[in-house]
Amino acid sequence: MDTTKEIIATLRNSPGINVLGVVDDALKKIIREREEKRNTGVFACLEQPQTLLITHDGLFRPPTSDIVQQTKSGLLFPPVSFPEIPGAISSSPSPFIHETLINKLNLSLHKEEATLLIGIPQRPVLPNPPSPREVSSSSSTSSMTA
Repeated sequence: MDTTKEIIATLRNSPGINVLGVVDDALKKIIREREEKRNTGVFACLEQPQTLLITHDGLFRPPTSDIVQQTKSGLLFPPVSFPEIPGAISSSPSPFIHETLINKLNLSLHKEEATLLIGIPQRPVLPNPPSPREVSSSSSTSSMTA
């Protein structure tokens, strides 16, 4: 997959997924500052050149590996591969960050929807980037700003 539009089109064709948009640097900073340190998967997603925010519901497939690991120092929440996008990883934000995203982005989610960050290992280049401020489930790519 070469462009953000192609990636988003692929995700929109996946059952149970709603693509909200691209997470910009300002929102990444807020998440980094407020996320639980043990949620290593979220931090790994934010370190990727591009991070998408999606929601998923019960129609979405199960995780490809364990989303919780028990270590000597406690629980960790590692990144999980995201096979719909080659090389991508994913992670669920903590409940606090989930609520922060809902409030900051004025999202209206169904009870069964959960937020998910997807870290994409290389930044696709768009020939004509769309407007960066919209958050919608339309076919355009959105940039999520704090």
